[in-house]
Amino acid sequence: MVTKTLESRTALKDLDKAPAEIILSYEVWVRLIETHGVTILRDFKGYRDEKLSGNLKDCRSSRLNKKWRVIYRILR
Repeated sequence: MVTKTLESRTALKDLDKAPAEIILSYEVWVRLIETHGVTILRDFKGYRDEKLSGNLKDCRSSRLNKKWRVIYRILR
């Protein structure tokens, strides 16, 4: 099964404003999940991958650092 990432317009705008180290961290995150699937994130405690609740209950979150995180949804 191939994992593909799709960024929203808002995400792309946020990435344009992001510091270089966040862009690099995001690119590594994307490469990891596209190569190994989202379950690989469990092996990297720094990402703190977790299921969200409330209005975002269908989404998950991974941290790129203390301030920045990726909110994503798995589509099947």
